[in-house]
Amino acid sequence: MTKSIIHIDMDAFYAAVEQRDHPELQGKPVIVGGEPGTRSVVSTCSYEARKYGIRSAMPVDTAVKLCPEAVIMPPRFRVYQNISGQINEIFRLFTPLVEPLSLDEAFLDVTGSLRLFGSALGIAGQIKKKIKAETSLVASAASAPNKFLAKLATSIYKPDGLIEINTQWVKEILPGLSIKMLWGVGDKTAGLLETLGFKTIGDIQKTSEDYLARYIGEKSARHLKSIACAEDSRSVEIPGRSKSTGSSVTFDHDSSNCIFLENEIKKLAGSVCRTLRAGGRFAGQVSIRIRFADFSEITRQEKLVPRSSATRNITEKALLLFRRSWNGKKIRLLGVTLASLYSEKNSQLDFFQVNTEKLENADKTADELERRFGIPMRLDCRKI
Repeated sequence: MTKSIIHIDMDAFYAAVEQRDHPELQGKPVIVGGEPGTRSVVSTCSYEARKYGIRSAMPVDTAVKLCPEAVIMPPRFRVYQNISGQINEIFRLFTPLVEPLSLDEAFLDVTGSLRLFGSALGIAGQIKKKIKAETSLVASAASAPNKFLAKLATSIYKPDGLIEINTQWVKEILPGLSIKMLWGVGDKTAGLLETLGFKTIGDIQKTSEDYLARYIGEKSARHLKSIACAEDSRSVEIPGRSKSTGSSVTFDHDSSNCIFLENEIKKLAGSVCRTLRAGGRFAGQVSIRIRFADFSEITRQEKLVPRSSATRNITEKALLLFRRSWNGKKIRLLGVTLASLYSEKNSQLDFFQVNTEKLENADKTADELERRFGIPMRLDCRKI
């Protein structure tokens, strides 16, 4: 049975929210990001700003040089998250099979909804209208037999796009598109393929999988050939519980101050531990990430036995990894990640686990106090 997949992509989402909430910004080049000189990057920008060559992930300093009159707005992620939640509720009016890719885009499988709501294109149009009516924001939408074609279409037909990808489109339009538009083809792979004479998706369609495998390997060749021929068997996946949780911070200025860096590790560990406990989970692995001033990067990880959600245990492990790994060089970014997450602890109970439970209970008490009164409250677990 042919699937009916819809891809919804909000147009310049963060910037559009700022223009909606600040009408004086309508029609002006808007950048959502940090202030110039703080090493921040562009989260997104309005279409007016894109005319100057500004793009997401570009350093804000570079963006300002391209468009000095651009208005820079600090990101308001909680606002964006709330609006994204509204939009996702609209999706679920038409199907329970929703796979969010980020705050501003998602896949929907509406195969089972056609008899109730009409054609996939009609459903996509209804969703666009409902988003516009309820949020005053514009989305682009495409329906297709698979995820690759649906997402490809919204990237082409933006802003305010609405299109159905059919057999005729696949035969007439797809072959002429650049190989860079194939899912999974980055700059490096595209460069290699171009040196071999492949410019368009049609060029890939015409060549054999065996020939591609000589240069990019069997697995990649199989994937590339299938995608170029518009074959994509991936299903829309309802997200489950995450396998890891982490947090990182990029400093305004590189630092080699040990006290400052260790305090940042403690803050990051505390933050991810609160997230962990909020989900009722326990970590079996701690890892740290260090990016140096020269942009070189290392990660170090170690098992956590027994599994824990206690801030003290996890912070001590993160600090131990940091002290073992840091060579004194200036640091640009630090990150702490917890992985091997479980909803229960190790089955074996021992003395150390009992002590861990005391720490975790103390942390839960502190979390609840912080939630109720809105100020950080950390208990000194060493006294327990």
